Amino acid sequence: MPFDYTRYDCSGLNSLIIKQIMEMDHIKLSEEARAYKKCLEDMNEMRFTIHSTWAKERKELYNKVLELKGNIRVFCRCRPLNNDEVAAGASMAIDFESAKDGELTVKSNGVTRKTFKFDAVFGPQAEQGMQTMIDELFVWTV
Repeated sequence: MPFDYTRYDCSGLNSLIIKQIMEMDHIKLSEEARAYKKCLEDMNEMRFTIHSTWAKERKELYNKVLELKGNIRVFCRCRPLNNDEVAAGASMAIDFESAKDGELTVKSNGVTRKTFKFDAVFGPQAEQGMQTMIDELFVWTV
């Protein structure tokens, strides 16, 4: 004879099984929610890091553009002694050794009088032609 389910009240058993299933689902969903929350925290941290790095790089590039577009550059070209100065026995009053670093030192009787700072210094040997100077300046600024 087959088992007769109708003779027994299974509603209590069914509700217990459903309750256990719901508890297991709740535990699973809670674990998933914690995992998603951790993932969200990690993503926010990455977003902050990327934003900080991007902002720093953007500021550096902006400053570079301003420097290339707007800053005033000062160049100096010292002329060579003319024939009258050479005939009079004059000597150069400029120290061109330090001019490589953009500093120009004016001397009087071998004693340093004043030092000037330029973006570039062209000595007496530099050609005076405008195109030559422009070419050198272009190479210097690039």
